[in-house]
Amino acid sequence: MIPPYNNYNNNGPYYPIQQYTFVDGIEGAKAYPIMPNQSMLLMDAKNQICYKKTADALGNCNIRYFVLDEVDEAKIIELTKPQPTGEPMYASKEDINKLNQRLDELLKKLDKPVRKETKENV
Repeated sequence: MIPPYNNYNNNGPYYPIQQYTFVDGIEGAKAYPIMPNQSMLLMDAKNQICYKKTADALGNCNIRYFVLDEVDEAKIIELTKPQPTGEPMYASKEDINKLNQRLDELLKKLDKPVRKETKENV
């Protein structure tokens, strides 16, 4: 008698498909088949490089390349700490006043008559 189908086999629970595999270089990554709308992490078997291969709904693939490098815990903390936002997104009233002043100066320069060059002046 065949037991009913479930997610368990004799060795324990069902494990999902492995999300990475080893390939032989960039050519192996390019040749590795993946289904549409799938993403796969491919590890180079000989070098410290990994490839992230993704396919869109039509099956067109894109490969991104990453170099694996060992770091210590201090570097991980530095890389994961929040970064300062930098410059504010909006101009302050002071910035707008400076801009208006600069525009006024430029407009005054434009209001001055421009001296026409004649053959005698050249």
